[in-house]
Amino acid sequence: MSDAARPKRVRNAAPDRRIVSDPYIVGPDAPHDAEVERQLLSAVMLDDSRASFAICTQCGVKAKAFHSAANRRIWQVVEDLVARGSAYTATEVCAELNAAGEIDEVGGYDYLMKVSSATPTTAQVRYHAEQLVLLRQRRIALELSADIALAAQHGFEDREKFAEVLGEVGQKIIRFGRREAVRTLGDQIEAVQEDLKKRAAGTEDRSKWVPTGLPTFDKRLKPLNSARLDGLTVIGGGSGHGKSALLRQLIWTLLSNGGNAVVYTRETDIESFIEQMVAMACKVDLNNPQQALPETLRHFDETCTRLRTEVANKRLWVYQNEPATPLEKIEQMQAHYRAHAHLHGHPTAVGVDYLQIFGTEKRCGNREEVVATVSHTIQALQREAGNLWLVLAQLNEGGLRDMRTLKRDANDKVIHRMPSAGDIRESQAIFHDADRVIMLYRPPVDCRDQDNWGGNTLKPEIWLCQIKRRKGGEGFVRCWFDKRYTLFHELEKTEMVQAEASASAGGAVPSGGQSRADWQEQQRKKREGGR
Repeated sequence: MSDAARPKRVRNAAPDRRIVSDPYIVGPDAPHDAEVERQLLSAVMLDDSRASFAICTQCGVKAKAFHSAANRRIWQVVEDLVARGSAYTATEVCAELNAAGEIDEVGGYDYLMKVSSATPTTAQVRYHAEQLVLLRQRRIALELSADIALAAQHGFEDREKFAEVLGEVGQKIIRFGRREAVRTLGDQIEAVQEDLKKRAAGTEDRSKWVPTGLPTFDKRLKPLNSARLDGLTVIGGGSGHGKSALLRQLIWTLLSNGGNAVVYTRETDIESFIEQMVAMACKVDLNNPQQALPETLRHFDETCTRLRTEVANKRLWVYQNEPATPLEKIEQMQAHYRAHAHLHGHPTAVGVDYLQIFGTEKRCGNREEVVATVSHTIQALQREAGNLWLVLAQLNEGGLRDMRTLKRDANDKVIHRMPSAGDIRESQAIFHDADRVIMLYRPPVDCRDQDNWGGNTLKPEIWLCQIKRRKGGEGFVRCWFDKRYTLFHELEKTEMVQAEASASAGGAVPSGGQSRADWQEQQRKKREGGR
């Protein structure tokens, strides 16, 4: 179609009106292939095994993907028959259309017989399905570009309104640009076979593994993202346990090993996140910077400079809730991450601080449903991205109070009330959605049998308790949390020996309705019965 023949747009048309009347978008000149549509319909109606329909579904074929109104209606009938569990040959489709009085609208029996006369192979079905979806996306791209042109011609006086309209169109463009090739079930079974062979031979791909920087943890409990279905890691703890500090430490270790990361920080602002991360790396006490050695301050300054010039917005992106990046609702973070991944690719890891602080656009009956919706959305986003997600979560106060209460058994050993799934605040969906759950446990006394909760405790003992991993590997690692530098480091071997002598790690705790005396008697009977 020549430029002169194309319809002129009305300058003062409403900016939000959908452009659907242009002949070069939905008309005969719009991108389409009538032969591909006929071949695909024929393949589906002639295939009794339903494999062809399954392939079309995997590739994203829907009725609106067909350019021809007749073919769209035929596909809708096929989908209805599939939903009812009925056969969907040309004969059944004809009967459905005839009963609805629509047989003539699709070209009559002759057209249906013509459509069902081709006999494409399964390989051709996948190719035709991909082509059909691609042509649909090309038509939509033309439609969206027309929307942008109309918005620009309308002449908004409000710049924010203009940016909002463009942003909505941009999000639609990004969604079309994100689609990846769909693998069949057979492809995935083959991938599982290859993965097990490589693991058995010790030649598996470890490029996506993320070391924690804590050697004992990586050895006992495995590095982060070290297995399939190991990507969504929830780190739970109470206030002051160091959840955010551990996240910063893990992100810093990742950057030091050449990885890249996106961080959504709702707990603190961006400047605080960067300041505390660099202070941790350079061991600067932010409460007493005047006491730092000159070379330490110089190291801090040089590290900030290197971050700014070599890492910022290249391998590290940090976002906070502000007008430029609204993050009040989980759907806003979801849209933002997808846009970021479209521009920069998926990062090695994504940090979220923290889960329960997000709301949702969906209508929920109570707070538990809100948190569950946020958790489900994050899990779906991690599955979509396929990378490591480090998501922080708060624990409820009742469980924390029980953990820090000092209890001893008959031999005067400490009874540790270890964290459990029920300690996560507001929704158990967080535990069930996660692939790996690491709880920060602060015992009532440290490995030296000294008060671990005193107000002057600058270096409390914190246990990293892995209470869930889909591939197995529960356990815990004892660490010191140096509050001066917000830095975790593992106990030395001599300290571990001392800890074993003074505490019964992982010991049971009296249940809620059981007195300590009854519990001790129960433990005595167990010991005597085991002799």
